[in-house]
Amino acid sequence: MTLVFTHLPLKNREELAKLVAEHCAALEQGLKILDQHDGGGKFGPMDLLGVDVQRRLVVIDVSPRQADQLLVEGLAHVSWLWRNRHQIADVVADRQANLVLYPRLILVAPNFSPSFQEAIQGLRFMAIDSFSFRWLEAGGEKGLLLELAFSSWAKEQEKAGLEGPFPFLAEGFVPLNEEEIAAFMKMDSRFTR
Repeated sequence: MTLVFTHLPLKNREELAKLVAEHCAALEQGLKILDQHDGGGKFGPMDLLGVDVQRRLVVIDVSPRQADQLLVEGLAHVSWLWRNRHQIADVVADRQANLVLYPRLILVAPNFSPSFQEAIQGLRFMAIDSFSFRWLEAGGEKGLLLELAFSSWAKEQEKAGLEGPFPFLAEGFVPLNEEEIAAFMKMDSRFTR
């Protein structure tokens, strides 16, 4: 029997956010949703707020259409969350979120333009993942297909042999490779004698 996949339309952004929340493990193993914006979300206008296995808060913004403005919205949501992290500390404390780590951003849309990907490439100080999605039906079953479209930190992660997002401690933190650490240690030893 051959399965035929049929593209299913989505009514709105809220419907996509609900699907992503239900299937968040397809984005990343261990990702947990803390809040879903339904017009009255506790954490501002972001679509979803999650926490990853490293206990870092994760802003997840979605769009049912190609939407380059999703990047600007997502960055604004991450900025808001970072500035207001002490106000939400009590609310996320039971979820074991580490508010010292700078939040991550995950964007979900059907596709992303080349200029969108170029913009993300320039934002290496922050872990941003973008996923393309398809809402499909096959054999009477519906399913959400999520594929990593582009990541701002995947190359550095691969070079360093790390899994999962880097533990950025603040804006601008960039992990050093072994060569850079050795050069720093050599330079540092000249000043500490």
